[in-house]
This record gives sequence, structure tokens and C-alpha cells, in this order.
Amino acid sequence: MNIELKEISDIIRHIRYRSGLSQKAFAKRLKVSPVSIHSYESKKRKPRMAFYQKLVDAFPDHEQQIMSTLEDIKDSVDVYNKDVEKG
Repeated sequence: MNIELKEISDIIRHIRYRSGLSQKAFAKRLKVSPVSIHSYESKKRKPRMAFYQKLVDAFPDHEQQIMSTLEDIKDSVDVYNKDVEKG
């Protein structure tokens, strides 16, 4: 399945659905709270870097997709920071 997923919320949801897990079971596997998973999927909160490592460790088949999205996020932040510096 080749889906273009750009936002981390979409990737988290996609991995969870593909794994056939509820938010509660997914959270347990990642050792985070179900509220955190809900917040990430609904774009209420952004995960910290430690979460991404847990995600890669628990779902290594999705590592490339996760890392690609992180690179896109980093690039967006870099562009924003350069715009802010310009004034």
C-alpha cells in the first residue's frame, strides 16, 4: 500500500489501523497513555522525539515513512526559522 502521508497524525493513525489495534492497545504497545495517542491523532498535540523512537522500535516496518515525515517537519521548521530571522 503506497499512501502519501505527510502529517505525523496521519502516519500514527495509519500504522495503528494497519496493525489492527485500538488506541488503547496501540498506546500500551508504545508505553504511552491512550490520551496521548488520541491527542496525536486528532492533532491536539505533537509528539516529542522520544515518541518517534518508540514508534520506530515498535513498528520497524514503518521506519522509512516515519523518518521521511520527520525530515519534512525539520525542513518546514528550518524554513520558518529563516523567515523569522529575516524579519
